[in-house]
Parts: sequence; C-alpha cells; structure tokens
Amino acid sequence: MKGGALELKLTGPTAILGVVAALAFMAYRMVSMQTELETEALEELKVSLATEYAGAEVAALSEALESNAPIGSQDAAARVERIVSSQNISFPSVSARGLWKGRDGDEVIVKVEIEVDGGPPPDGERIRYYRMRYRGLGGWHVRGRTSAWSYRLKAF
Repeated sequence: MKGGALELKLTGPTAILGVVAALAFMAYRMVSMQTELETEALEELKVSLATEYAGAEVAALSEALESNAPIGSQDAAARVERIVSSQNISFPSVSARGLWKGRDGDEVIVKVEIEVDGGPPPDGERIRYYRMRYRGLGGWHVRGRTSAWSYRLKAF
C-alpha cells in the first residue's frame, strides 16, 4: 500500500482469469433477468390492453348512439362482437428484465408477444414493451409503454 491506496496488479494468467470471471458474472446476470412474471402481473397487463383495444370501438358506438344516427343492427352487433373479442388476450411469449423478487418498488421492463382472439391485435403490434412496478399494498401496476432499447439496456 502506498499512501493508504490499495494497488491491484493483474498480469498473465491472473488477468485472463479475472476477465473470464467478470464476463461469466455479467452473463449470469443477463440470463437471470429473463424471469417470468407472476400471473397477477400478466392479468394487470391484460386489463390495460383490453381497455385500450375496446376503447375505440366503445367510443365509436357511443358516438353513433348519441348522434341519433340510424345504426343497423348488423353494424351494432359487429361492433359489440369486436369489443367482446378484444377482451380475449393471450401472451404466447413473455420475458422480463430487472425483476428482483422480494424488493418492493423495483421497476421491471416486460417484453410481450400479444394475441387477441387467436390472431394479431387490432393495432397490428404483436410485440410490445412495458414498464411495470410491484408495490406490496397495491400489487402490480403497468406504468406505461417503453421501447425495445429500454428492454435491452435494462441490466440491473
């Protein structure tokens, strides 16, 4: 030690071993981030998506009813059918980064593949990214959409 500072010199095989250990730790951390979300979190995400998908159809139907414009029974039935089918949401693929079990308030970035009634979602976006947070008293909460870059960069 010189002047209270600790010097650490790695050379030769020790340096290589240090670099390999650091890379192995980083690889482990990245793999451990790919955890599945609890059922409760996915249900919260389904509610958020169902509200979004049904919103446009409900607004259009409500506007037509308020304007007293004649609505054909087939048109109204088709809109109601689209509203009902938009509630049938499934996630063929889910992955998350940043999930630390037992830590209240940590933010998680979630990547989901979305299917609505067995097909693509109404907006055509099959892959989406969301920020979610867990609170002990309130459970899971969808904080909003985010980008693929946020998902890729979320390491810890």
